[in-house]
Amino acid sequence: MARQVKSEGTDQLEVKTEPEVKKVEEVEVEPEVTKVEEVKTEPEVKKVEEVKTEPEVKKPTVAVTGKVTKKTRVHCVENVDCIIAGNRYKFPKGKETEVPDDVAAILSSAKKAFRM
Repeated sequence: MARQVKSEGTDQLEVKTEPEVKKVEEVEVEPEVTKVEEVKTEPEVKKVEEVKTEPEVKKPTVAVTGKVTKKTRVHCVENVDCIIAGNRYKFPKGKETEVPDDVAAILSSAKKAFRM
């Protein structure tokens, strides 16, 4: 293929010929690929265990004041066999007895005895 080109230093045109291409071969060139691996990682799952705790049971506290409790006389309407404040009380029906004031209050509210 011929083309006209200006020669260096002069204004005259010069004809240059390039070698003719006889055969064109297509060559497939695979693009250079760097290997990229995508690794899926599962997020760490921390196992949470529920710890069931039983509610703390407070033991009743007994205030020891050293006071002498007042005694009250009661008349029992029926047989009484009970434990009040850790003390056992056993009274027969129809008998009058002296008991601490708080025990008399419990027995009278339960209608097991009445105060004298």
